[in-house]
Amino acid sequence: TIFNRLKNETSQRPLVSTIGVESLKEFIAKHLFERSIYYDKASSTIEVNDKPVEKIVSEIKLNLE
Repeated sequence: TIFNRLKNETSQRPLVSTIGVESLKEFIAKHLFERSIYYDKASSTIEVNDKPVEKIVSEIKLNLE
């Protein structure tokens, strides 16, 4: 999901603008691994695969209430 969202926006994303689409999956995997200690501390998670942005936002709002 992250790859599919980023692959067409690399020029608009400073962090990935110089790595190219061919290295994007490896870049994502590396950063997810490095950030996992923080993600594991989350009190809740929202599944975002195959959902429109509006649905994700709605679930986040419900989760915060």
